[in-house]
Amino acid sequence: MIARGDLGVEIGDAQLPAVQKELITKARSKNKVVIIATQMMESMITNSIPTRAEVFDVANAVLDGTDAVMLSSETAMGDHPVQAVEAMGRICEGSEIENSAFLTNDIQKKSCLRTDEAIALACMQTAENIKAQAIAALTESGKTALWMSRVNHTIPIFALTTHIDTLRKVTLYRGYILLISKQ
Repeated sequence: MIARGDLGVEIGDAQLPAVQKELITKARSKNKVVIIATQMMESMITNSIPTRAEVFDVANAVLDGTDAVMLSSETAMGDHPVQAVEAMGRICEGSEIENSAFLTNDIQKKSCLRTDEAIALACMQTAENIKAQAIAALTESGKTALWMSRVNHTIPIFALTTHIDTLRKVTLYRGYILLISKQ
């Protein structure tokens, strides 16, 4: 989790955007879930719509590859918690759709150090090559699913699992639609 309030106190505001981008890149390269928190839409504590700067802040976090963005004061004590969640959802969805126009061919540039990473990359590359409409990923632990989320893609991935703990983990992964099965 990148807690920008604490980070900003430690490093100063001027360095915060570049350090946030660097931390996102490093975490993704190590297959760690990235959550951006603190003052994402602070004006929505009292206002029913976000500022343009907040819209850009949330969108840029998504475009940089974060897995999740988090509200805190906006929903804990704000006057418009539902509108804050809805606005953030719209911004995230719009950014993911728009991001597809700017994606480089990330798949061909990647190299793999681990077997599960190589399998995930091959799956994503095949899906891109055949122009798949969606991917169904069966997952026990969620690890291969996490590797798949690390590849820039525009294909929705359906994660299927029988384990509620895995479902909870995959909830944070970028680009997933979740399904749980009893068998």
